[in-house]
Amino acid sequence: MNGRRFVVLLALLAIACVTLIVLGIPTWGGAEVTAETGETNSVAVPPAPDVGVIPALATAVDSGSTVSADTAGAWAYRRTAVADLDGDAVPERLVVASDVFVTDDGEPLWDDIHRWAVYVEEDDGARTLVYSAFAPPGGVSVAVGVPAETGRRRIVVVEQGPRRGRLLLAAYAGVGRVDLVAAAGEQLEVWVERVVEDTE
Repeated sequence: MNGRRFVVLLALLAIACVTLIVLGIPTWGGAEVTAETGETNSVAVPPAPDVGVIPALATAVDSGSTVSADTAGAWAYRRTAVADLDGDAVPERLVVASDVFVTDDGEPLWDDIHRWAVYVEEDDGARTLVYSAFAPPGGVSVAVGVPAETGRRRIVVVEQGPRRGRLLLAAYAGVGRVDLVAAAGEQLEVWVERVVEDTE
């Protein structure tokens, strides 16, 4: 992906996040208050048939995948970006990792689905898990937002499964402290094919 496409992608993600904030973040079930009695009725939203259930939007960590940044830190496949995520003027490493087997030549041997994780690593080696899930090869994209007035940057995670999609915004506030700022997800029938392929 070249620089221009990356900037366009970030701009689209930012617009989507602002829209979610303005319109309200969707929920997948919850409670509804009746106008006449003021009583709370349980409302359940069933999953789409035969396509599975979206992991809870309220959490970015799937305990079935991994709950440990140290476990993900041992995986051979890793991509990193360096940025001051918490606004303390000291850069951290944002790491995207997968449990795919990597050959001695450095080539990953992808299967249908793998464990993926996103974590923040400090200079002293302390790691904080931001996200984990099962996803297909290339199914997790991560970006770092521009700094806010406080100097903090948001972490954007886009999860692309065969039949579901999720967008997560997280904020790192120091070792062991991550806030899920926004989340949206949807069961999907089909992904639109890319018209323009990456040129890099």
